[in-house]
Amino acid sequence: MIIMEPIDLILSIVYYAGEVDGRTRLQKIVYFVSEKLGLDLGFIPHYYGPYSSIVAKTLEDLVVTDFIEEYITPTLSGRLLYVYKLKPNVEENFVLNDEIKDLVKKLAKEDLDKVIVASKVHYLLKRHKDADSLPDEAKKYGWDIDNNDVREALKFLQELGLV
Repeated sequence: MIIMEPIDLILSIVYYAGEVDGRTRLQKIVYFVSEKLGLDLGFIPHYYGPYSSIVAKTLEDLVVTDFIEEYITPTLSGRLLYVYKLKPNVEENFVLNDEIKDLVKKLAKEDLDKVIVASKVHYLLKRHKDADSLPDEAKKYGWDIDNNDVREALKFLQELGLV
């Protein structure tokens, strides 16, 4: 298990991703990286999958204290997209191994819906070892996942080395 503070983890992730488009994507990347590193950041089930108030608060603090730049752009659907980049004044002494760097880069570019479903399946799989039961378990959290979603997510999670 690696000991890393949430602030260092988020700064490292944004650094290696280059930029992260969206709060949801950042939550999912932090979720998967924290799982890989054995960090407990208090993730709970939320509409778009595992969510951590620790991550949300830390990100907010990093924006307010001028470590991370937050760009807000409207989407075609009328929603707002928050994009995160490191400020140029931040020292670059981040220490994540190559496997984690690759994971961050892949998740930063992957289709967001695929990442969201994979995070839900991973979260459920940790609690319910039987993959066939996951669609029913997902309903308890208000998540709509079918057996095909589970199969596809498991393939993706295997590619990422998370199952």
